Amino acid sequence: VNNLTAIDQSTDTCTNNFATLNPLNSGTITFSDGNLTVVSGSDYHATTGTIGVQSGKWYFEVKINSSGSPQDNLIGITGDNTPVTGTTYDNNPSVIYTGSGTIDKDGTQVQSSLAGFSTGSIVGIALNMDDLEIEFYHNNSKQGSTQSISSFSGFYLPFYIGANARTASFNFGSPPYSITSGNSDGNGYGNFEYSVPSGYYALNTKNLAEFG
Repeated sequence: VNNLTAIDQSTDTCTNNFATLNPLNSGTITFSDGNLTVVSGSDYHATTGTIGVQSGKWYFEVKINSSGSPQDNLIGITGDNTPVTGTTYDNNPSVIYTGSGTIDKDGTQVQSSLAGFSTGSIVGIALNMDDLEIEFYHNNSKQGSTQSISSFSGFYLPFYIGANARTASFNFGSPPYSITSGNSDGNGYGNFEYSVPSGYYALNTKNLAEFG
């Protein structure tokens, strides 16, 4: 084994698997680092996570790896009925934190003048499916108010939209980038840059069986 570092290793086991992004449900996006790092094409394309939820409280982080137009990175959640294979996407239902410092709900801007993304920004998402709420964090600072989530009969999935070769890395508990602090959830799972909000858990199959 050559040229492997700690971030090239996954904590997945035969009994516990963390979510990744789904290359089978994506537009023109390049995947690497075990389908946790994405590089977008020139047009807006999207992808979703591999674990969808209808209940429970969940936390994940996203590190912005590239500079450029901040609006070319959009991060949040969407319903499992969202088409992501073309240059456009149907963002209903969804809640999205955009790199230009806004929050959009179901295609309509509901918050503005928030922190925008820059290279190295870490975005935290706290998804509360029990109360149908979501909170966004930028470098551990909550952005805007808690947003309600539209009631939806399907599953909500982690959601990424990118354009113009923007790149981002998702951390569902098994990070594809170096962590300077190291924080796990209340069950002892995951390795996050910032403290996991109380009562929230990493998106993995062990937690899903208990809380999902």
